[in-house]
Amino acid sequence: MEASSATGTATFVVTAARCPQLLCRLLGLFAQQDRVVEALSVEARPRGYRAAITIAGIDAQRAEIIEHKMRAIVSVRTVRLRFG
Repeated sequence: MEASSATGTATFVVTAARCPQLLCRLLGLFAQQDRVVEALSVEARPRGYRAAITIAGIDAQRAEIIEHKMRAIVSVRTVRLRFG
C-alpha cells in the first residue's frame, strides 16, 4: 500500500455487544493518536450498541490502522470505515 499524506474525514461505524468498557476502548484509540473526535453518536440496541465516530484531518492509512485495531476489540462485531 502506498502511503498518502492527503488528509480527509473518516467515519467509523461500529456494532458491538454491550460492554461497559466499549466507548472508552474505542475513544482511547483516537486519544493514543492525539486525535479529537468531531462527532460521536451511540445507539443502544437490544443486541448491543451501534456507534458512529467521525474524525477530521486524518490520512487514509492512519484511518485503516485504527479500523484494524477496532476489529481487535473483543466485543466489536463489525466496523465500517467511510473516508472522504
